[in-house]
Amino acid sequence: MIGFLFFSFFFIASRQERVKLQPLNNKTAYTVVVLGAAVWSDNKPSPILAARVDKAIDILKNYRVEHLYFTGSNAPGELSEAEVALNYLKSKNIPTDRIITESNTTSTTEQIQFIKNKISDEAKNNLIVISDAFHLVRIKEISKFHQLKIKTIASELELNFFSDIYNKLRESLALTVFWFFAI
Repeated sequence: MIGFLFFSFFFIASRQERVKLQPLNNKTAYTVVVLGAAVWSDNKPSPILAARVDKAIDILKNYRVEHLYFTGSNAPGELSEAEVALNYLKSKNIPTDRIITESNTTSTTEQIQFIKNKISDEAKNNLIVISDAFHLVRIKEISKFHQLKIKTIASELELNFFSDIYNKLRESLALTVFWFFAI
């Protein structure tokens, strides 16, 4: 098992740069999905969630976006990750007429399944998924498993060395579990 963890760690590290930013053009209308992340006390977005929404705002301002989906469930007593992301977007004075929230998914795998089952086939042709660089490799692997062709774009979150290692190790474990059990 430790060998698989090392393999998945280096797999993530070697592919992380390739999946961070895939080319977009101004003529294509995109569907953008922002995957949920932690919500902090008082229903504030964690820095990870805020960075993902900030990247979505950047795409909204610079490209044609048909719909923007926020995904993610909640812990008891707090708003869902999707609702917190929407509130954060509103606080930046961004129009919300093309925003859709999905508040039932509790994991990356469930969020990819949501994309596969609930987003129209036409929208899937130009689909962008936003997350963090350390997370995108696993997202690509899960998407391949579900036969989804997606573009991935990383948030611009800057992590210190120890946070980066921690998150890559966590993703390595999650990727290994996915490869073995498809969860």
